[in-house]
Amino acid sequence: MMLRRVDKDVPNGTNIAILQPGGNDLRFFGSREQRAANIAEMARRLRARGIKVIVYDEEIPLRYYTIDFIHLTREGHAMIAAALLPRVMAILDRHAR
Repeated sequence: MMLRRVDKDVPNGTNIAILQPGGNDLRFFGSREQRAANIAEMARRLRARGIKVIVYDEEIPLRYYTIDFIHLTREGHAMIAAALLPRVMAILDRHAR
């Protein structure tokens, strides 16, 4: 569903987009190959609009999930934010030059 929405959900003027595709494609809809193609297409569309793209598609340890094993805990969100910060800062540093 992210692929269908990416063009309208990411407004013009956006400088950086972080894609965290999650696992619904594998869980409900298809193959690893189709999931990878969807992620690549979203990134391509955003880059074509001049948006810098960070794809966060890391394996998240189970301890960072709530009891439903779908949503993240506060610690899970903090872990992802800490992993993303250097990547965002690198883009901002390049842009400032």
